[in-house]
Amino acid sequence: PAFRFADSFWDAKDQGVNVMLNKLHTAKQTCEEIKRLFESSFPFLILCESRSQIEEEYGERLLKLSKTAVGQTEQGTTLAESLAQIPNSLETSGHAHLDLAQQLRDHLEAPLDGFLREQRDLRRMV
Repeated sequence: PAFRFADSFWDAKDQGVNVMLNKLHTAKQTCEEIKRLFESSFPFLILCESRSQIEEEYGERLLKLSKTAVGQTEQGTTLAESLAQIPNSLETSGHAHLDLAQQLRDHLEAPLDGFLREQRDLRRMV
């Protein structure tokens, strides 16, 4: 069954206005909680920035480590085959951490920063 916007405001007793007012009240409370969170704890935004920096540094270190030659004296053994995979694994992990750092910036830091600026601007207007 397809969900329709109009159906979101009705309950079994057809009390649409009460349902809508309750949803608006709940949404207002949620926004106030988010506002309090951001007003009282800019460390959350700092934590996000720190996390992305940590992921980026770790990714760069892994990429640097992936350039290190491992087990070149081993030849024709299963150990040599295993050791040969280490640089590839490190490179893959490094790129994954760099990607995560970028995703944290794009999907968490930037939107939160924008939201905080908008809220600050709105408070100035009031």
